[in-house]
Amino acid sequence: MKIAVASSAPGREGLVPDLFSQTPWLLIINAETDELLQTVPRDQEGDLGLARAILKWNCEGILCGPIDREPFLLLADEGGVTRLQAAGLTVDQALDGLRARSLTYIKDYIGGEGHRHDHQDHAGGACGGAHHHH
Repeated sequence: MKIAVASSAPGREGLVPDLFSQTPWLLIINAETDELLQTVPRDQEGDLGLARAILKWNCEGILCGPIDREPFLLLADEGGVTRLQAAGLTVDQALDGLRARSLTYIKDYIGGEGHRHDHQDHAGGACGGAHHHH
C-alpha cells in the first residue's frame, strides 16, 4: 500500500504542514516496508500538481493538512484517495498514526460542507439523486 505524506522537507525529518497548499514536498512511502519510494517537489502546478502525483503513484491515502477545493475533488472524487489529517506531526508520527488508525479523516475541502460521502461505493461516481437529470 502506497501512502503520500505532505512534508516540509524532502525527507523523513519533515513536518506535515498546516495546510496542503503550504506543502513543498510529497513523500511517497510504501506503508508495508516503510520504504521511501519517491520525493515529489511542488512545481508550478501547485496543489493540483501534487494531487496528480498522488494519483499517478496510485497512493491509497494522503497524510496532510486541510485541502483546497480543486485538489480535494481530484483526490476524493477522481482518485478515491483517503485523506487523513496529520498537520503538525512529523512524517514518522503521521505514519505511526496511520498504522494505529488514530488519524481523523479530512471529510471535505476548506470551506466545504464537511459531510461529503466518498464515492468509492458508487460506480462511476453517480449518486442517483434527482438533481442529476440533464
